[in-house]
Amino acid sequence: MHALFRGYLPQQLLADIPRDAASGCAARSTGGTRAKSRRIVEPLVQCAGGMKMHDADVLRTIADAADDAGTLLICDEIAVNFRRAGSLFAIQQANVVPDIICLGKALTGGAINLAATVATADVFDAFCPIDPRRRDARPTYMAILLACAAANASLDLSKLSPASRSRLPSKRRSRDLAPLAGLPGVVDVRVKGAVGAIEVAELHDLDWLKEQFVEAGIWLRPFGNVIYTMPPLTISEGELAAITGRITEILPRWASRHT
Repeated sequence: MHALFRGYLPQQLLADIPRDAASGCAARSTGGTRAKSRRIVEPLVQCAGGMKMHDADVLRTIADAADDAGTLLICDEIAVNFRRAGSLFAIQQANVVPDIICLGKALTGGAINLAATVATADVFDAFCPIDPRRRDARPTYMAILLACAAANASLDLSKLSPASRSRLPSKRRSRDLAPLAGLPGVVDVRVKGAVGAIEVAELHDLDWLKEQFVEAGIWLRPFGNVIYTMPPLTISEGELAAITGRITEILPRWASRHT
């Protein structure tokens, strides 16, 4: 996508996010994190970047660097909001309040497209000056009623079903997936909240792998060099165990095809 629109859009500067606080502080001390603090960050889990994970202290370091530099902190929680990262919003784990936060996907439980951009008063007033006549200016498809109804239903379900918050125990999933780390070609196995990811050196035999998953009764969408799960919070304990079990059965066969 970036290559297709090079020269037409502002250049984006990409930076790796440290996975732990120690390396995060080191990056900040050398100016690395500070220099990149003007960019959008996916809190705790970089989903589009390959399901890479970092801890809350790293996010806090990035937020402090942005504050020191006087730049906006934009948190893209489209994928990790509404408990996908373990808390209602990922930023809560770092006690961070961004200037802008982007929400979506789980906002409607995936039933229909709806996103929300929430900003601080300073950002909002700069975008839309305090003038009643201009406050009424809205995008054409803003707040489509069907999507808003789905969002309200999803939020109500989340509030009424606190038990669903405990159905995705990270420690148990980490334990169940841990043996896969020793397979040939597996680079890393990581879990945070509802997200479980197996990073491999090369995602070979992708069609074969997809067929095996489907035949086993689970639907996964590996991408890049990552095989990941991000189940809905309404999943049952048995369904979650089935997904994890099928992965641990199929991945060794997949790895053996290139050993």
